[in-house]
Amino acid sequence: MKIATEWEKAASKARQGLLTELQSMKVLSDLSEITSGKPLSFHSVEDWLRSWLEGKKASRAEKTYLRYVVAVEAFLKHLPKNRKEANLGSLAAADIQSFRDASIASGKSATTVNMELKILRTAFNVARKQAIIPHNPAEAVDTIEADALEKDVFTPDMVKRLVAAAEDKAINARSAKDRDIFRDWSDLICAGYFTGARQGDLVELRRSNVSFDRLVIEFSPQKQQRRLSKKKVAIPIHPEFASRLEKRLEWLPENADQPIFPALVGKTSGGRNGLSGMFNRLMENAGIQGTIVKGTGKAGRSKNSLTFHSLRHTFNSALMNAGVSK
Repeated sequence: MKIATEWEKAASKARQGLLTELQSMKVLSDLSEITSGKPLSFHSVEDWLRSWLEGKKASRAEKTYLRYVVAVEAFLKHLPKNRKEANLGSLAAADIQSFRDASIASGKSATTVNMELKILRTAFNVARKQAIIPHNPAEAVDTIEADALEKDVFTPDMVKRLVAAAEDKAINARSAKDRDIFRDWSDLICAGYFTGARQGDLVELRRSNVSFDRLVIEFSPQKQQRRLSKKKVAIPIHPEFASRLEKRLEWLPENADQPIFPALVGKTSGGRNGLSGMFNRLMENAGIQGTIVKGTGKAGRSKNSLTFHSLRHTFNSALMNAGVSK
């Protein structure tokens, strides 16, 4: 009798054109509970993605988790309200492809777009493994070809000009804050050139990471931290950089947790006042210009073949030329 009543309620709403997908799923869930004692498991697209994010909060490094959040929020913002509230199983490859194409048109790089797709694939693959959906709609959407931009390397002369540009800016700074920023930049550029470490790792270095007894800089790369790895790398301190580092540590507080580049620590990479923007302006001051390639989409950002990361390529090229294997 109860089953007949539920069907009649659903049929009545259907005849009036008022039966939504969400209500249909509720009816089926109620019927399942009447007959088996267990309601059907129902997830909207938004509910599933947010619960998936919640599960990643404790199991991923903070920066990785934030990358997941940005991708998921961008996807949910792209979806119309009725698609966000729809049953997860109704999500189609066309929804994912529409998001991908919109991301390209907005000027996002190929790397960013492909990372967003990878994150969505991961989230929906968990739902597939749990038999919540029969297939992963994101797997049917192709990634896009990476931006065709070959990274250049800096010559020793270019590095000297970059350091000189930073030191000149420090000498002529209008404030103590700007002076400290450009003093940090002059030594950070040398650090990148002589260690081959990533900008993010160098900026976060502390006194405790430096050992003059062993002549090494030892730290856990951020990329490994994202995988919750504790493995450290030890990079020999080049004699030329060692003298700069010793002078720098002389005027910094003798605290193990003291940042080596205090005026730059904590700064993000993006934005005009971010690390990348500041480095680009230093290159301009030094009269250095790489190859410029326009990004994908109408609003695509132009990219330079020479960035701070090029110092890493410069370091690795020098090792290869010297016959040293990585």
